[in-house]
Amino acid sequence: MRQVTEAELKQFYPDFVPWQLGRVQIIRKKDHHIPEDALTVTRRTPFGNPFYMTDPKDPECHEIVVREFRKWIAKPEQAWRVTQFLNLVRHSEFHHLACNCKTSEICHADVWIEIWMKQGV
Repeated sequence: MRQVTEAELKQFYPDFVPWQLGRVQIIRKKDHHIPEDALTVTRRTPFGNPFYMTDPKDPECHEIVVREFRKWIAKPEQAWRVTQFLNLVRHSEFHHLACNCKTSEICHADVWIEIWMKQGV
């Protein structure tokens, strides 16, 4: 059986991306494990969101802290962090970002995914 090439896929599916980052939730339960190809982006890492939510159950609160993270990560003094993230993902087997946020909620990991996608990778 012949394998379909990336060019052929793009011909029929113009939005095709060879692979892109996805998001998974870290759930602290006995039998729950994050995928091996997941990079943790919680506050305990250099890629965590330093902004805290006043009310985690309020969706607007999620939007506010993600907006603050987006502004913060775009500052020149955070360029080292962006470079470190891009190099780590580019030269590894990471295909997911793991955070504590529910995947149905907006999260700073979405900002990291946007940064990755803007690099044209």
